[in-house]
Amino acid sequence: MVLEMMTQISTKVEISRDRRLIDAIQRNLEKSPYSKYLERVLEILEGKVVYLWGGAVRDPIVRELYGLNFETRDFDFTVDDSKERIDLRRLLKGLDGMTDSRFGTPKWRPVEGLEIDIGPFSAGTIFKIKNLPINLENVLMSVDVTPSALAYGLKDKTIYSVKALEDIKKKEVNVLNPYGEDPSALMCRLVLQSYRLKFEIGKKGRLYIAKMYSPDLNRGIKSFLEYKGAKQLFTFVVRRLRQIQEEGP
Repeated sequence: MVLEMMTQISTKVEISRDRRLIDAIQRNLEKSPYSKYLERVLEILEGKVVYLWGGAVRDPIVRELYGLNFETRDFDFTVDDSKERIDLRRLLKGLDGMTDSRFGTPKWRPVEGLEIDIGPFSAGTIFKIKNLPINLENVLMSVDVTPSALAYGLKDKTIYSVKALEDIKKKEVNVLNPYGEDPSALMCRLVLQSYRLKFEIGKKGRLYIAKMYSPDLNRGIKSFLEYKGAKQLFTFVVRRLRQIQEEGP
């Protein structure tokens, strides 16, 4: 079985050293048309403990398991700053096209269509509302939707997951951390990930939408989609949210 090598390392985090999945992630890094930009970031971060995370781990796993064909254009790196403060802006200041993400962490857009986010562990949203140890488990618990709660250790070649591998196996998108995004953004991400990955929105995701959606959020939905360069999807997203609300969880 593809996921049979998952083992528990804590009550929340699962690890996998499944060679098929790891090879898919490595190919996504090394064979990407944007690999030279990714390599440049990793050169700058040499000596730091760096993890690939989010969609750049999820996408190759989903492609490998289900034969989908889409390109990763959004690569996220998270840097372990649990033992020392790391000034990422100072380290990355020489890169042209550097800006800030919505969360205030460095975002590099070296060419049109590519986004590379680089943040420290301590930027995880969960640390803003809870006094928790700064570690990878809590970083993953900061993620808003389950298929993105994945990290890949670039040194130990290990996949770390909080509910992500489980829901990818079920082909579902669910809410993990309801405080990781504002409601407008979180509902957009549920709908867009479901559409892109050809997954269902699971019970927890549907319940969140049924409880939280109202037309008052449409302005925030439009703003989020514009930020993501997907404003043309506004009608589709709102229609899907209304449909789920009418159907119920």
